[in-house]
Amino acid sequence: MIPGVEETVARYQMLAPGDTVTVALSGGVDSVSLLHVLLGLQREWSLSVRACHVNHGLREAAGRDEAFCRELCGKWGVPLTVTAADVRAQAAKSGESLEMCGRRLRYAALRRAAGEAGKIATAHQLNDQLETFFINLLRGTGLSGLCGIPAVRGQIIRPLLFTARQEIEAYAAQNGLSYVEDETNAAPDFLRNRIRWSVIPALEAAKGEEGFALAHAFGRAFMSLQSDEACLQGLAKEAYRRGKSPTGLLLESVRDQDWAVGRRMLALAAREAGAPPLRETGISALRALVNRGKGRVQLSGGWFARLRRKTLEFVFLQAERAVEAADFCAPLQEGRIRVPGGGFSCRKYLAGRDDEKIHKLLFNSAVDCAKIGSNPVVRTRKPGDQLSLPGRGTKSLKKLLNEAGVPPESRSRLLLLADDRGVLWLEGFGPDKRCAPDESTREVFVLTRE
Repeated sequence: MIPGVEETVARYQMLAPGDTVTVALSGGVDSVSLLHVLLGLQREWSLSVRACHVNHGLREAAGRDEAFCRELCGKWGVPLTVTAADVRAQAAKSGESLEMCGRRLRYAALRRAAGEAGKIATAHQLNDQLETFFINLLRGTGLSGLCGIPAVRGQIIRPLLFTARQEIEAYAAQNGLSYVEDETNAAPDFLRNRIRWSVIPALEAAKGEEGFALAHAFGRAFMSLQSDEACLQGLAKEAYRRGKSPTGLLLESVRDQDWAVGRRMLALAAREAGAPPLRETGISALRALVNRGKGRVQLSGGWFARLRRKTLEFVFLQAERAVEAADFCAPLQEGRIRVPGGGFSCRKYLAGRDDEKIHKLLFNSAVDCAKIGSNPVVRTRKPGDQLSLPGRGTKSLKKLLNEAGVPPESRSRLLLLADDRGVLWLEGFGPDKRCAPDESTREVFVLTRE
């Protein structure tokens, strides 16, 4: 076993008996070693281990890497899914960098291969974290960017995350594992490679240590930073829950907070509105706007933020998004639903067993599963939609949104849950009376924008 892997798996509760795990297999030493480790745990954990290889078509050796993965999985008896992705063409169409587009397509392929219930194991290791730390530091990131790569994110697990590259290479040598080398890992025109081959060796020399001691020192720092960030995020989520309004975030709710919490509240508000992740420049502009108490600021991707009726609102300017959102409709399903501008989460919880989790979620985000009728869908509003809120009577969504002061350009993006009988829940307003949870509720769907 590679040192530290079992401890990492246990600390972050990455695996459970009976799990199906799909390994992101590139053919390099890290992913081959990860696949070998999980196969070693297969019997103990009753795991079903699979692999997925994504051929990005960007390198001359891409065909060689795919052939190697096919041969390896055939020899080890591992089911393999191979996906070809034309990253260059997709990046030209989307305007993304090749790296960002490749990452997006790669994770999309992994999710398809794993399915909703399966776990995805990626081979990120401790040196990857160290390199990412310095890249983010050079970009002037905040605390979240210095925490390293998360060990678990949704269905993605990273068992090697606190194992140094030298330890993985030693494991591969001891077990006679063959793998392919990515020639771009030595290319000096990539910032990550310059950090890998110049900055980190210089730090090791300055500290008087060789091998993986420096990486493990940073690993201990990452754990501490992640704990601090989790605490601040928890405070921000609770403050955001209290300060959220149907149209945005109440100005005073941000002003009342220490800036460490306030800036995270702004990031949550932007994400829930569907805006791109806020950069440090955007956070600074929003802080100035909050301090001013009036006006608006331009953000990236066609978005801007404005103060209206003592509320901070995020608005998208391009009409194309509004048209796209206005036609959205997808069947209700447990898990993540991709919606215009981001994702939408539908999670099921049991009353009694999950009361603590439900209590921490937004109070108006739950609907009683037993009260949902036929053909439930998540969609945007349509003419004639109505909602009966407890204590407020039945009103058309148009009247309800007018009374709440929701700007016209934001209304087409609001999501709702509906069945054959009508609207069950409206984003920002809560459930209709006929499906609101009560004392008899046994199971709820919690609906949140990601």
